[in-house]
Amino acid sequence: MNLSECKQLLIVGITVLTMGVAVPVDAAGGHSPVLEQDGVIYHVPQIKRVTVQYSGGSKAQRQYFNLAIKKWNKTKAVHFTEVKTHGVVKVHFSKGFSKTDSQIGGITLLSANADTGVIVKDNITMYPKRVHELGGRKNAYITADVHELGHALGLKHDSNAKSVMHATTWVDRLYPITTANVNAVKFIYHE
Repeated sequence: MNLSECKQLLIVGITVLTMGVAVPVDAAGGHSPVLEQDGVIYHVPQIKRVTVQYSGGSKAQRQYFNLAIKKWNKTKAVHFTEVKTHGVVKVHFSKGFSKTDSQIGGITLLSANADTGVIVKDNITMYPKRVHELGGRKNAYITADVHELGHALGLKHDSNAKSVMHATTWVDRLYPITTANVNAVKFIYHE
C-alpha cells in the first residue's frame, strides 16, 4: 500500500490555547472519544512501540515533548519511543503560527488506510510561539504535546473540560490523561 491509497484526515488534532476566553472548537466533528469513520477505527500499527521522530525545535521544546511522552508511557496503555528516522509519529516545531487559526497550539494530520484504519503516518505540528505569546509556561507546552499525542493514537476531543483531550485548554494548567482517555486507547487497541 502506498500513501496515495491512504485517506488523509485533518480531523483530530487541534489544541486551542487561551488565557481566559473559551474558544469553541469542534474540529473533530463531535465529542466521541475515538476517531472512527464509516465503522473503521483509526489506530497506529503497534501500540506497544510507537516511534516518534522530531524535526526542528529547541532543546527545551523537545524536552517538554519528551515529558508528554513519559506521561502517556506511564499509563501503560501505550509506549512511545524516540527514533532518529522513520518514526510513525513525526513532530515538527513550527517557528510561526498556524495559517488557519492563530489560537492553535498544535495540529495533527493522520494518513491512514481507509479500509483497515491503520495509521501509516502521523504528522504533528506544534506552534510553541503561540504558547509562548499567551504567557505559556512549562505546563502549557506539556499539555499541548500530550493532547496531540492523544490525537496521534486516534483519540478525538473529549467533552470533559478537565481532560487533556478537551478541545480548549488553558495555558496555566497541566491537564491530566483521564481514565476515560486511557480506556479509549485500550478500546481502540483491544487491550
